[in-house]
Amino acid sequence: MRKTFITLLLITIASTTYAQNETRQERLEKHVYYFAADSLNGRKAGSEDAAKAAAYIQKEYAEAGLKPYFQDWYMPFKTWKYDLNSKFKNVVGYIEGSDPVLKDEFIVLGAHYDHLGKKNGMIFNGADDNASGSAALIEIARMLMEHPENLKRSIMFAAFDAEELGLYGSNALSDTLVNHGVNVKLMMSIDMVGWLREGKALQIKGVKTIRNGKEIVTSAAEGSGIVVNAQNFERSLLTATDTRGFANKGIPTLAVTTGLKSPYHKPEDDAELIDYEGLDKITGYLGDLTESFASCDDLKASGRLATSHRRKSEFGFDFGPVLVVSENSISYEKARLTSHDRTGIGCGLGAELSYRFLSISTNALYTCDEYWLINHNDLYGSSIPLKTTTVKVPVFFNFRTSRANNYGASIGLGVYWAKILSSDLVKSYPYQLEKNPFGAGFKLDFYINHFHYGMILDSQSNNMFIGENAPKAHSLSRVYYCKWFF
Repeated sequence: MRKTFITLLLITIASTTYAQNETRQERLEKHVYYFAADSLNGRKAGSEDAAKAAAYIQKEYAEAGLKPYFQDWYMPFKTWKYDLNSKFKNVVGYIEGSDPVLKDEFIVLGAHYDHLGKKNGMIFNGADDNASGSAALIEIARMLMEHPENLKRSIMFAAFDAEELGLYGSNALSDTLVNHGVNVKLMMSIDMVGWLREGKALQIKGVKTIRNGKEIVTSAAEGSGIVVNAQNFERSLLTATDTRGFANKGIPTLAVTTGLKSPYHKPEDDAELIDYEGLDKITGYLGDLTESFASCDDLKASGRLATSHRRKSEFGFDFGPVLVVSENSISYEKARLTSHDRTGIGCGLGAELSYRFLSISTNALYTCDEYWLINHNDLYGSSIPLKTTTVKVPVFFNFRTSRANNYGASIGLGVYWAKILSSDLVKSYPYQLEKNPFGAGFKLDFYINHFHYGMILDSQSNNMFIGENAPKAHSLSRVYYCKWFF
């Protein structure tokens, strides 16, 4: 019995000593392998597997010495788009600043811990996205807790859930903090930082949102052993990270990543592919950078935000270039037939005047269109090709999601007028084209930030041909467009 007790005591002492002697790189590797293990089935947001990842983070936060920011470590939240019974939750801890005044100012460090789960029997482990960022967040907390007296401002560490579903965790936290009057001076998102060897540099986007941001970011990198690519703003049109909810409220943000070099959103994103030496260097650098932000006396917003982060008012005027591709056909009423589609292209300028959920939109387009004409001398023979150049101006009255939203949709009904500038109609064709066609149309539009894409269906109202005994016919078009509004 005594031997057994002594053996257990020695094992406990040895394991404790080993844990204390683990290097930061070894701990980072341990964290990533836990988060990206097959046993967690891809950490799908709101799932029991994601809850295990959250519990792991909470335990590491507590062992590092953080305090829970809310009454509990967990910040549960719900979203209308998904099952309201889903158990989404952020894990939020903090280090209180040492300065009696500046401790009421917060720097928020965030990383999402959820991923895609399982699809078609395959597990999307998400080692780079974003086990790497979650691991770094834990070790930055441990690093800063070694000398908390150096931190004048308070540091909040937020592990976000439901990022992959639409940035819901970070949006929920930003709403909560702003609604409660918390003074957030800076938010930094750590998302996909595990491929430094292939990415060559650590990208930090948003340095122009902070006064002297580029100088602070680059000076902290001296001696870190990594190259920092400081970018003024986040410029991605179709992707976003957890900075968005904070940036939309005018808070300076930094998006930190090694880029999309890894098998992003693929089953191959596994733990053995992570550059742990690079991840360790990044973690050390981000700890030093956070301490710089927390200890400087004057940390101020520049007042500048990325275009995609500017919160628009519900009333406004937008305009920008438009590109279109169309499929054109001709419907012959009496013959009860429609010609096969021919493709057209065009470009121009679009504009939209919006107020809340209503808008009026228009485009001024120059198009090159093609049609098939029925050969009246040989109804069952070959069709006659027709090419036209046209100026077309449609006007739509739309019902839309609020202009202030960063993404949304609209539907509209409208009319159009056009002027045919030229055509290659053969002289042998017995009828002439109507030079001023007009008609009605339907529009469906989707937008992400300032990028719009959608479809217009329109039908000519007046007759397409003029001349004695001209057939009753009108053009039909399906127009696919994309446009960028300033």
